[in-house]
Amino acid sequence: MARRWWMLGLAALLTLPTAVPGAWAEEGGESKPSVDVPDQRATVKQWAWAKDDNNSVVRLSLVLNWPKTAVHSEWIGQGTFVVTVPNTGLKANAERSIVIAQPPIADVLFGVGAEAADLQIQVRLSTPSKCRAYVVPSQYKVVIEAEYPPSVPAAAKNDDEETKEFGKQIITAEFVDTDLRVIVEALVSQSGANIMLAPEVTGTYSLSLKEVTLIDALDSLWEAWGLCWMKLPGNIVLVGAEAELGKRVVEDGIELPSGWSVADVASVLAAEFPEVAPARDMASVPATGPLPVRGELQFVGRARRWVAKLPSKAEGTPPVVTLPPRDKQTTVVVWPRYLSSETAEAKLKEVYPLLTITREVETGKLTLSGSRELVNSAKTFVDKLDLLEVETVPFYPRYAKLDQLEPKIRENYPQVVVTVEEKLGRLTLKGLAEVVAEALKYAQSLDQPDRDSTRFYPRYLKLTDAETKIKEIFPTLTVLSEAGLGYLTLVGPRDMVGAALRYVQTIDVVVDPVIDEYLHFPGMTEANLKGLVPADVTLERQSSGAKGLYVRVRGKESAVAPLRRLAAQLQEDARQAPNGTK
Repeated sequence: MARRWWMLGLAALLTLPTAVPGAWAEEGGESKPSVDVPDQRATVKQWAWAKDDNNSVVRLSLVLNWPKTAVHSEWIGQGTFVVTVPNTGLKANAERSIVIAQPPIADVLFGVGAEAADLQIQVRLSTPSKCRAYVVPSQYKVVIEAEYPPSVPAAAKNDDEETKEFGKQIITAEFVDTDLRVIVEALVSQSGANIMLAPEVTGTYSLSLKEVTLIDALDSLWEAWGLCWMKLPGNIVLVGAEAELGKRVVEDGIELPSGWSVADVASVLAAEFPEVAPARDMASVPATGPLPVRGELQFVGRARRWVAKLPSKAEGTPPVVTLPPRDKQTTVVVWPRYLSSETAEAKLKEVYPLLTITREVETGKLTLSGSRELVNSAKTFVDKLDLLEVETVPFYPRYAKLDQLEPKIRENYPQVVVTVEEKLGRLTLKGLAEVVAEALKYAQSLDQPDRDSTRFYPRYLKLTDAETKIKEIFPTLTVLSEAGLGYLTLVGPRDMVGAALRYVQTIDVVVDPVIDEYLHFPGMTEANLKGLVPADVTLERQSSGAKGLYVRVRGKESAVAPLRRLAAQLQEDARQAPNGTK
């Protein structure tokens, strides 16, 4: 009966509608198909997403282990669409986030709904979109769709037109706590340009942009988070940290503000940005621009943004005298905790050559002066450096005393904080990683073991052979040969003496051992055998009988070996004989 009930239930389930789309839920909505399925606890087994160009949607499908008849969906603003699946959870060790980065969807987050038993799905968008969610009970699926405008084939353009139009594309995006790489990819993908991200582009941020150009969007990342960008051949945008990418020498064209000529902009630019130079002779540049400039990317980018903020003026009038101020100057004092002030100054000058740095040897402080943007970036850099290179290392002396090592380490490495822990029998060294490593090596060199003297009596090796082999492996060890007493004296550090003693004991083995065994010589007499026995082999307990001679032999293995081979050959001949033993 139970089997029949399950068969009927399965047949009814297979006849359910394959999809029950809900309304587009821009301001909330409920998807409740008229399907009667028992509400049982379900688990998300797997997920997949796809782009459907026929319907202009990006579709995310979640496969459950039990069908659902309804989901609740609503639009909560800030580019987020929320779907609640009742009485559902994730399988163990499942990922809590999915990065899709396919406009209009940026990523998807899984969490617990208002009710602890419900599953909440947050769909975060990279571009404004309509969204909806519905169930497909026959396939055990929950489907989430986000609509995107259908693409229109663009007319073919030559390289000159593409170069002129680069960066003019309109961008609209909204992100909340989204991975920075997803944000950058979404911004550039809207423009049709290709993207290359440097490895240091990391972190999560919130961003809201409405109908701005691609250049303005990328510049906002530059000013807010220090991510500079540059255009490479082939309509490729390279994005990276200013500290890494900003030193590249580039050539770029600066657009002119309304009413400004190339000569006007070149004159004010030379006074404000001496690091940027014209890339060509001004006589060959059109009066309407753009102005070609050359220099390090960090300065070229700042100069371009600075020129864009110049006020418009009537054509032919002289440049405005009251120019908008460049980055305000500021001064910051830095007190390194673990870095030496000398090391901090050297690293800052390497990364920020245009910064004015004053170091006070007595107080150990650094004074940084320059533009506010540059000073703040340098302070963040040195603060991170001061923390990242701090290291704490415990050192357990084996032979030297703690109170003997501590003053010597402090004297030679004053930058290292040395703490004595008598109960644990150790020293703790704390400071800059590279300095701590040197101090540790110095402490280990002071912690030398006591000298030891050990005798070795060889059993089989000759004294001269043992002495030669030890000196070959341990050349710094002192080896004294006492030939009259039959031993060697090993003198040196305790560890080395112990190692040498273990080594020589392993090679002091018998080369030709003495053996004692019984041999059977079929068909031989005692008189015949004595003529074959070597002088250093003795015969004991000889007995003869019908089956031949039995003899107990004793001697070195090399001398007994011929007799053993003779006995084996005689035994084999006896077995081969017609009346031999089987």
